[in-house]
Amino acid sequence: MLKNIFEINTRGHPTSVSIDINQYFAWIIAGPSGSGKSTFLRRLLGLISFYDKTAEAYFMDFKADEKMFSMAGNHVARGFNCLKLFETVYQRFDARLNKQEENSHNLYLIFDEWQAFLAYLEQTDKKNTKMFCQRC
Repeated sequence: MLKNIFEINTRGHPTSVSIDINQYFAWIIAGPSGSGKSTFLRRLLGLISFYDKTAEAYFMDFKADEKMFSMAGNHVARGFNCLKLFETVYQRFDARLNKQEENSHNLYLIFDEWQAFLAYLEQTDKKNTKMFCQRC
């Protein structure tokens, strides 16, 4: 459990927040540009790395901002490479759900610019559908 890791402003009064990372399996960090999403995410990742030592994380950034995830490796994807790594992560989660992989540690998928990725997939799907229909 991560305790008292953040202070949120509730009507002008900072309030501590505790999060049980083993209870809440999916999060979306959303907000307008400049609202602190990236800062929040970096702080959260630092705390997870401190408290959840056995965790395994995958990092994806569709807009390929080198500043967001400056590391490299087989757990990091940028731009159009996100689709392949996303499929890999999906297979890992699916294997865990079907008891084909032992659930011995937490897996994290950190995907910056998720909305842009979804928009790309939607456009790609429309193009593929249009090409298929033209052949009919």
